[in-house]
Amino acid sequence: MVVLGASNPTGLAIAAGMAAAGAVVDVLARTPEQAELIELRLGGVEGMHASALDFASEPAFVEASRRIVVERGAVDHVVVCLRYGGRGDAVWGGEGEIGEVYRVMAATFLPCLPEGGSFDFLVCGDRPSVGLQPEGPALVRAHEATARAWAGTRRVFLLAAGPDDAAVAEQCVQRAADPSRASERIVMPGAFVGDPSWEELLAARTALDARLSSRE
Repeated sequence: MVVLGASNPTGLAIAAGMAAAGAVVDVLARTPEQAELIELRLGGVEGMHASALDFASEPAFVEASRRIVVERGAVDHVVVCLRYGGRGDAVWGGEGEIGEVYRVMAATFLPCLPEGGSFDFLVCGDRPSVGLQPEGPALVRAHEATARAWAGTRRVFLLAAGPDDAAVAEQCVQRAADPSRASERIVMPGAFVGDPSWEELLAARTALDARLSSRE
């Protein structure tokens, strides 16, 4: 499997959980320094490999992603769990482009997954306001469109992660190992602590966008 975003605690817990379940895990970092740090934190976990993914441009990113597929021969499951506010936001020049990274990862890896393989859009809810950032609604729309496009052949999940990294990792391992789990949206307990429900957050963001557009 492939995990992008394992330099944060949630992604690292997912990668470690998958490796403990017997998977060969490629952890993709945004810089060689992050990859080295991940290697140090993993402490030589068997089946875990960390490397840097080229974020310099979209073509370079796609090429580097495909190299993983070629090197491994097959990829069964992919989890993308970038955090909003990091270097992934504007690597290709625009606000909210972290959503573009998710889109490109899906377009690159989904055709390579076997039937029943899974792709996770993971929203890391470590800040109460994360659902009101451009990441939230954009990833919901991307998940829904991707799940429709691959209905019946690939499993596409959206996971709004709560503060318990171990619980998030366990959820990811269980879904990957259970082919009966169809595409779905999952909101973990405490995903947006102190905020209204997920649906209300999305509605609030949409209303905010409409008000801002009316003022332009």
